[in-house]
Amino acid sequence: MSFAYDLKPYRIAGGPDWVRRDRFEVSAKAETDAPADQIRLMVQSLLEDRFNLVTHIEQREMPFQALVRARSDGSLGTIRSQFTLVTALFGVYNNDPNLPALSTALQEQPGLKLEPRRGPVDVLVIDSAQHPAEN
Repeated sequence: MSFAYDLKPYRIAGGPDWVRRDRFEVSAKAETDAPADQIRLMVQSLLEDRFNLVTHIEQREMPFQALVRARSDGSLGTIRSQFTLVTALFGVYNNDPNLPALSTALQEQPGLKLEPRRGPVDVLVIDSAQHPAEN
């Protein structure tokens, strides 16, 4: 589900308990090489067909982290290392004890900080799904 809809698991709600508990091995092959977006659509179709999956998107109030400017003058700082900025923004931050903490690196270098907030977040809601029969 996470791959098919390109969502983190916390953004998928509803459905029967077995949807989160049970695991299935589904073998499928695309007729041609296809980009990831097209593969995702094919997997969505497979899930709808094989599991009689019915979903909809709705907005729910949820906590999230907003990346905001940290400096009182609103300016952005210089970045010592392009690698540091990329890893801070894309979650591949190294746990090297010689590097500053993520929050420190964000504030000291580009002048940003993560701020906890609540707001509307799109969530995929599973309206119904049926346990598949074996082949």
